[in-house]
Amino acid sequence: MISEYALFCFVEKAKAIQSLEIKTISSQEDLPNMWEYVIRNSEFIFDQLHMVRFDGFLGTKKELSFLAFILAASPVLKKMTIAPVKGQLQVKPTGSYGKLLKLKKFSGQVVITFV
Repeated sequence: MISEYALFCFVEKAKAIQSLEIKTISSQEDLPNMWEYVIRNSEFIFDQLHMVRFDGFLGTKKELSFLAFILAASPVLKKMTIAPVKGQLQVKPTGSYGKLLKLKKFSGQVVITFV
């Protein structure tokens, strides 16, 4: 998804981010999942982040870990829009859709929408 350097730059500016738009270009599942480490070992807070849009969502473990990080660290998040790759998202309680809805959320007002 992103390199360690990009992660550092992203987290360095975390407090200033109000809107975040992400587009997945490709999925490389053989790379380490840095988001699981970040979630366990960080205290980052996106205290101004209100809106997230994720285009090209495939429902991979890395993508779910990244979204778990965002949801757990965003106390004022109001809207998360997920635009999956056509035909890729499993809309079942056991699929990516169900896992995403079950993620821990810092904000009690966040609405997750799939388009």
